Amino acid sequence: MFSCGVVGAGASLYRGALMSVLIVEDDVLVASALSRAVARHSVVQTVGTVRDALEILQRPRHWLAAIVDVGLPDGTGMEVASRLLSPELHVPTLVLTGRSDHRLANEAQALGAQFLFKPVSLDEIDGFLERVMANDPKTRIGASLDALASAAGLTAREREIVSQILKGTARSDLAKVMQTRESTVKTHVRSILVKTAARDLGEVARRILEQAVHRS
Repeated sequence: MFSCGVVGAGASLYRGALMSVLIVEDDVLVASALSRAVARHSVVQTVGTVRDALEILQRPRHWLAAIVDVGLPDGTGMEVASRLLSPELHVPTLVLTGRSDHRLANEAQALGAQFLFKPVSLDEIDGFLERVMANDPKTRIGASLDALASAAGLTAREREIVSQILKGTARSDLAKVMQTRESTVKTHVRSILVKTAARDLGEVARRILEQAVHRS
């Protein structure tokens, strides 16, 4: 058993939101290997018991996905998977087991989870996360924002302004939210509009959202 921990990463493609992958695994070595694999895509939160997993799921957070081992010291991972896949959370979940029990596979699939027998490969973990991210709206928006920022040559601060607009921050509130002067915001906005050949920030945001839809 081990204490819960967080592993940082590029915070997935959408850096404007903290998207995490929950790993529920009591084997320290397996949990460490999974964490390293997942950390290339997202922030990672690891716990080793059913109790800790259910407790952490009570906290408000955007979960990108979860990887859950069936055999846990205080119960079954299927209980955690059931909570993750409930209508309230609806978190894409990959269930793992070292036992060759096809009844478990059927139970997991009935819940709506994906299922793999251990040992799992890096390619299998990558494939699961790539499928999840391809269907996650925030990830698609983040990927589109990254593409526009790269193509237009936006600075990190300019990208942050566009990200704030996408999150619903009003133009008049940007200076306060970003803790800078209004004159500085105006300078950045003018640069954004010149680089993107857009009329206003709303048009920039619309382009990103339209591109995100095409990615789905």
